[in-house]
Amino acid sequence: MAQRTDENKGEQTGTVKYKKIKERKSLISYIFAAIVIFLVIYAVIAIIAQQAQIVREEENLNKLREEITEARQINDEYTRILSAEDEKAYMERIAIERMGYGYPGEKRFYAMD
Repeated sequence: MAQRTDENKGEQTGTVKYKKIKERKSLISYIFAAIVIFLVIYAVIAIIAQQAQIVREEENLNKLREEITEARQINDEYTRILSAEDEKAYMERIAIERMGYGYPGEKRFYAMD
């Protein structure tokens, strides 16, 4: 009978060790699961933030493309004007139309509404 008691104590000691090891493994698995969940949430947030940044940058790119198109149209207009008439005639026309200059002795009449 003494042997059985010692054997039972040995089994009980082994069982306690097994439970402690099992508790450690379950604690480690919980920590690992928490880390994995944290990383997944972080990755999702990072992806969403990058998608928002991509949308903003695409809007900026579209605005820049529109500005480039407008600048090219203006440049084409200037090129067309300069090639259509000589530079002196162009400058005279701009001076008269936009700046209000006139030739010496020229009389100007303006419509009064």
